[in-house]
Amino acid sequence: MKADIPGKRIRIALGGLLWSGLLLWAVWAICLQAQGTRAPLAGLFHDIGRWLLGAPQQYSATADTMLMLAPNDPIFMKNAQGRLVQIGRVRTAFGATIDPVATQSALLLIDESQLRSMYPEGFSLEYHTTPSSLDWVARTLLSAERRREITAIITRDWDIQSAAVLSRLQPVLINGLKHISVAVEAELPKVLERHRADFTKLSDRYQGELIQQRIVPLVRKEILPIVEQEIQPVALQLGRELWERVSLWSFTWRYLYDVSPLPERNAVRREFERFLADEITPAIEARTEDFVKVTERIVSRISTNPEVRRVVRESLQAAATDNELQKLMGTMLRELFITNPVLQTTLNDYLKSDQVRTALQIASSSFEPSARAIGDAVFGNRNEGITAEFSRVMRTQILLKDRRWLIVVPAPAAPPGNTQNQPIRMQAATVPAEFPLEFEGRQQSPLTQPEPLVPPPPSTAP
Repeated sequence: MKADIPGKRIRIALGGLLWSGLLLWAVWAICLQAQGTRAPLAGLFHDIGRWLLGAPQQYSATADTMLMLAPNDPIFMKNAQGRLVQIGRVRTAFGATIDPVATQSALLLIDESQLRSMYPEGFSLEYHTTPSSLDWVARTLLSAERRREITAIITRDWDIQSAAVLSRLQPVLINGLKHISVAVEAELPKVLERHRADFTKLSDRYQGELIQQRIVPLVRKEILPIVEQEIQPVALQLGRELWERVSLWSFTWRYLYDVSPLPERNAVRREFERFLADEITPAIEARTEDFVKVTERIVSRISTNPEVRRVVRESLQAAATDNELQKLMGTMLRELFITNPVLQTTLNDYLKSDQVRTALQIASSSFEPSARAIGDAVFGNRNEGITAEFSRVMRTQILLKDRRWLIVVPAPAAPPGNTQNQPIRMQAATVPAEFPLEFEGRQQSPLTQPEPLVPPPPSTAP
């Protein structure tokens, strides 16, 4: 029995040292908190001292709507410095397991000492969730800063590699378009023949709806009067000149000669052909500029006519929004470019050719550094660590963390203070927020940063 006395003394001494160390840590944390300073390990000591001196209190919380909650979901509060710090957690959401459940009530563990000083008039809790959609993942990974960085990488490398890559890819693209055009031209007559009945049906409908009901009345009321007003002066002047040149006696005796019982005929026709070539054609050619100007005025007046513009606009809109026409055009495009067997065979053979493979390999190797730089910008690298955005996505989507949290907010309408007998109100946040993630992928912990290298003192040896 006497042999056990030294062992007991050693255990008592170790226990006393342990509790003394914990007490010193707590006192140090309290002093640092009072002074407003934080050492590298002050956060750890501060938390230990706080939990030793004041245990968290249990509160009940209720909500008007169903909220997804799970045990250990964090509760945050904004401290005097404006920084979000965790002051509690969800103890239970009254579920059968630790998995999240939809509930309107929960039990919370909250450090009451901080709440008394920050929210003396009462407080409530805002419920936040992290979206789980791919849209949120893309927006998180490709933030505004990352997009600017990626744009700078692509612009820089494109300026360097564009000439060499385009010189390789341009012949490939041109030949590919030629193969596509040949395959489409070969299939187009077959497609048109298959849909001939559909085009006939549409043509008959447009003949009645558009042409007869809109276009023909428009031509009669608006277009023909414009044409008549513009061309009439030139036509009258030309007609007077031709009438002065025509010889009635020449046509009369030739007509009499043709109707006589003489063997030779067609004298009138030959005279008219001569008059057309020698008189009418030169007269019209001499007024070519007049006819061009008249045509320009006609086109200008028609194009600016309000009624013509309205009818054309309505006709084009009716054709563009025609469901039957859209369906027919979509079917034809699908048969020409998607289900076209000739096009598929041609492109497959061309893409497997040595020319295309060589060009694509050269382009891929040229932009491989760009792809790696973009990956480093989005996900991080071995030297600098993962990015904060990728860390957030990985914790949420893979580790299933940081998906739900509560934030303490003031509640002026509540009675002063919150007690254990008064449930805390929980409501879903109306403004989205990011989980207050402290980890930054590109910043290492002070505990893991290597000590700076100190150059050795100069040698004093002789």
